[in-house]
Amino acid sequence: LGFFNTLSALFTSPSASRAMQDQAAAGKISWWKDTQQGSLLKALFELIQSSLEAAKTQSAEEGNPLPAHAEKEFLWFVAKSLPRARAQLPIQKVMQVVDHVLCSQGSQGRQRKVEQLLIGVLSNQESFDDEHSAAVINKAMNGFWGLASWLHERSGEYGKALDCSL
Repeated sequence: LGFFNTLSALFTSPSASRAMQDQAAAGKISWWKDTQQGSLLKALFELIQSSLEAAKTQSAEEGNPLPAHAEKEFLWFVAKSLPRARAQLPIQKVMQVVDHVLCSQGSQGRQRKVEQLLIGVLSNQESFDDEHSAAVINKAMNGFWGLASWLHERSGEYGKALDCSL
């Protein structure tokens, strides 16, 4: 539980991100070679993602599955870190993140945070098309009006965006 929260801090905290950039520039991060300066967070995100997939495969082969909450925590990690990492995900994974985050229950303040997380996730995804946008809008119409409005505006449907905002 705490592992992915700690990793998320590397992406969401400006000082942690700067410290990582400084370490990379000084050559102290050995796995970060031959990548451009601005892609450290992307490289780290992809390393974490591939490591989790390898861990899932290994644990399945050994008959010792990962804890049940590991995937859910990873989806939160993706939602928090993907906007800064600027990595591309398969559309199935994007929709899995959307579904997971939208299913979280909380107060009005929590809803705004969820909307901002998802706008950050969706804004950088090249594979996010009108069909998937419509599916997310349908899910967002259950109280996530800011997200629905943003998606309508992104699609050029300004009247529907205004309706959601009101």
